[in-house]
Amino acid sequence: MYEWREHTAEVELFVRAATPVEVFVDAADAFGRLVELGPEGDPAERRVEVDGHDYASLLVGFLDELIYLADTDSFVPDNASIELTEGSLSARLDGRVTGLQPIVKAATYHGLEFREEDGAWQARVVLDV
Repeated sequence: MYEWREHTAEVELFVRAATPVEVFVDAADAFGRLVELGPEGDPAERRVEVDGHDYASLLVGFLDELIYLADTDSFVPDNASIELTEGSLSARLDGRVTGLQPIVKAATYHGLEFREEDGAWQARVVLDV
């Protein structure tokens, strides 16, 4: 489950999922739906590697990589296979090269959260638009 929340000159993504891996999968899906103009496009696959000191920093790095792929390749993810290890994330992204609205500039650390609460994992990250 994810939802977008309005923020001044920014948008906030809130994700709640059963596992940390599912948080990253949902974040990739949310990002793809935010920037795509429609469901069409040429199938494509990309791989992403990110290092960080915790899940929160990995989430910012992961979203920054998705922003880069959107800006440089017009790539949007539809499905993500995520592998988390101590301090790193490896992702295989199945998606499309398609028309998109390049509205996201960067993921920020402002108000960043990634924690377990009430038996589920939740994350909050603000994107600069």
